[in-house]
Amino acid sequence: MNKLKIGISGVAGRMGALIAQEVLRDATLELAVAIEVKGHKSLGKKVGDVIGLKDRGPVITDSPETISLCRVFIDFTVPQATQAHLLVCQDKGVGMVIGTTALDE
Repeated sequence: MNKLKIGISGVAGRMGALIAQEVLRDATLELAVAIEVKGHKSLGKKVGDVIGLKDRGPVITDSPETISLCRVFIDFTVPQATQAHLLVCQDKGVGMVIGTTALDE
C-alpha cells in the first residue's frame, strides 16, 4: 500500500505538532516533510524527538523546496510564509491545507 505523503510547516508549533503526531500514528500516512522557520531551535532534529515520539519522522528543515516531496502540504505558520509555500505548492502540483490565521484577501 502506498502511503499518502504529508508535509507540515510550523511542525514544532502547537497545531503543527498535534497534526504531526496524528500523521505519524496513522498507518496510511507518511510524514515526508517537516518545515520550521529559519533559526528555529528544532532545525536538524527528527520531528518525533521534538513532539514526544522518539526518533520518528523526517528531520526538520527550513527549506521550502522539500515541499515537492509530499502530495499534501499543511501550513500552520504566518501569512508571509503561507503565501510563499502556496507558490511552491502551485508550482509543484502539491495540494495545500492552510491553517494560518490573520490572512488578508
